[in-house]
Amino acid sequence: MFVFLRNISFVAFFVILKLYDDAITRYRLEKEKLLLLHEKRRIELDNLKSKIAPHFLFNNLNNLYHKVVALSEPASEQIQATSALLREIFEEVDATLVPLKKEIDFINNLILLEKDERFTNLEITFSGIGKEHEEILIAPLLFEAFVSNAFKYVKRENGYIVIDLKVEEQNTLHFNCENNTEARPMPVVSTKNGLLNIRKRLDLLYPNKNRLEIHTGEHFFRVDLTVKL
Repeated sequence: MFVFLRNISFVAFFVILKLYDDAITRYRLEKEKLLLLHEKRRIELDNLKSKIAPHFLFNNLNNLYHKVVALSEPASEQIQATSALLREIFEEVDATLVPLKKEIDFINNLILLEKDERFTNLEITFSGIGKEHEEILIAPLLFEAFVSNAFKYVKRENGYIVIDLKVEEQNTLHFNCENNTEARPMPVVSTKNGLLNIRKRLDLLYPNKNRLEIHTGEHFFRVDLTVKL
């Protein structure tokens, strides 16, 4: 009888232990489920916020455009260009590849935005690609830094910027951007970190398929970029 009761006690103990362990497991699973649900709601809220902010910005730019368009055509064009550039950046920030035509539109809007009263007799030449290559996919915002840099250092009077973009056989893309500078060497040291970051990005996007050459002189600065797509 004593042995029987002792066996029952052991069985009861292990049953209680199993029930306790199951309860702890269920508690942990429910806690993890609640945490995941909370994280999901947080991500959804952040996503909504990220959409509301650009929407608010574009609405205000649109309102500003309609207020300015009757007063100043150049100012209204710059507002339109700014809106187009920002929209492009917001849309492409998570994209891995975009049609080449979008990058051409981006460059055109950037030129429209940058060409202002800071410059006198600034000549800009942009030779794009043919329609047969417009749908070729490339990494987004690949040329923005080079074009912006050209406007930053080009001569304020009688300056020139020449941008050439072409696709050759076997889907090899060539981008060249040249500008004249004041009678002093281009301050390459000040752009060293920027160029280093650009090279790192190119190596990540197109490993062993890109060549970036920087040419500087007393009166000019030129970028030659070749990418095997």
